[in-house]
Amino acid sequence: MRPRVVVYVTGDELAELRREAKRQRLSLSHYTKARLTLASDTDGAGDSISAENRFLEIVMKAVAEREARLADNLRTVMVMIDNLALSTFTQAAEGDQVEAEKRYRSWQREVETTLREVRGELGNGNGHDAQSHGNGAGA
Repeated sequence: MRPRVVVYVTGDELAELRREAKRQRLSLSHYTKARLTLASDTDGAGDSISAENRFLEIVMKAVAEREARLADNLRTVMVMIDNLALSTFTQAAEGDQVEAEKRYRSWQREVETTLREVRGELGNGNGHDAQSHGNGAGA
């Protein structure tokens, strides 16, 4: 019996592997082996670089897919927090829609300001954006 390697993939990943194998007119096994094998038969430098590039492609694709799923989850959480804030402000205003909307808009502005400050902190590395001195006052 020949040695075998078991790899767990999602249904979408398997479908993509099958499509590529079919496109190249290879069996799924042969195609997968070619994609996973990092050392070539000739062991030439060009083949090694090609294998590294294939490996890098696979890793980058997996990272991009995971990033997309995380971004989708983050958007869902953001919508949930926004809805909770609106509901909370409506209850705190005891049914006064105008007051609830005023508090909600004020909260949204504070969130936007905080996000800008955090992005500025990450952008220039000193904790202050270009327009402030760290105390909320402009230049």
